Amino acid sequence: MCPGEVQAFSIAAAIEEALDDDLRARMSRMFLHLVSFAIERNLPLTVLQRWLAQPTTFTRDARVSQDSGIRQYAAGAFIREARGSVDALLARLDTFLFLRETRRALSAAHCVAFEECLDHGLTIIDLGDPPAGAERATRFWAGVLVGRLTRAILSRRLRHNSPHAWVILEEFQEAITGRQGQQFARLLALARHKRVALTFVNQQVAQLDTALVRILRTNTGYEAIFRSSFEDAKLIGHALPASRDDKRSQRQQLIEAIPRLPNRTFYFWEKTMSAQRVRSPRVDLDALRSAARDAPPELRRFIRQGTVAVPSRDIDLGPVECELPAAPVTREAAFLTPNRTDDESAWPGLG
Repeated sequence: MCPGEVQAFSIAAAIEEALDDDLRARMSRMFLHLVSFAIERNLPLTVLQRWLAQPTTFTRDARVSQDSGIRQYAAGAFIREARGSVDALLARLDTFLFLRETRRALSAAHCVAFEECLDHGLTIIDLGDPPAGAERATRFWAGVLVGRLTRAILSRRLRHNSPHAWVILEEFQEAITGRQGQQFARLLALARHKRVALTFVNQQVAQLDTALVRILRTNTGYEAIFRSSFEDAKLIGHALPASRDDKRSQRQQLIEAIPRLPNRTFYFWEKTMSAQRVRSPRVDLDALRSAARDAPPELRRFIRQGTVAVPSRDIDLGPVECELPAAPVTREAAFLTPNRTDDESAWPGLG
């Protein structure tokens, strides 16, 4: 299966997750062919709205596709698709693309390269604080970006001087969907061989799928538990230190004390040893804020925008015209491109 087809299936799954609604068989067939052609021609996802609203435009544009299957579908099966199926798919896309920020992010001309992020620099992806009612869009971006990051890690080509990378996923349960379970399990098993360390942070075990918890605890080398619920504390109970006499009673007392641990105190468990109670160092947040305020305005703007920002004024929010390049584009399509702007923070954003 070629990368474009893999990406088309990934986008279809992400749309279904974002809308919490499966695409039926006929809609799925339409979506996969339209998305595959958009990927081939490096067009944003928003072009699908025009193709579905004006089916003859897709039939005309797809004549130059390098994929014979897309050309045959456009010339034959697409014309015969039931209008109800076309309207249903268009309605789902209209719902998903309703937010202006989503359309902007999907219309940017280029995207950050996660392969390069693993080799140098600092990359921060911030999907917090979505507009009220837009949580589904957050899940879409989280799923897409984690999927891209996962593929970058698994396909990383190591050299003798390839650096070790550290990936921290906070509240990662928001980005892991049921459809990504198998890929995620493979990532946990192979990441260390790609010189990538993974750190997962979440508030409660109950937020995670039971199978995902087992995968995590099997493949991670360290666990840390701060003040938590009694149910979560029991999961680490067998690793708590105890003397040879009456281990069960001692560990029960330690488990019952975890929900009342002081701030900055936690149990750190290196899997080859017993869990140890430790206290994290204090960070002078006031000094950090003071240093940030003293930074030159140009540096502050650069940090906030990042190195791959696309100004919103450079993104055409009008109807997308199908400008077909002379040869197929081989890089990943531009419709997976969150960004920050010069004068405002576009949501979702990537710094």
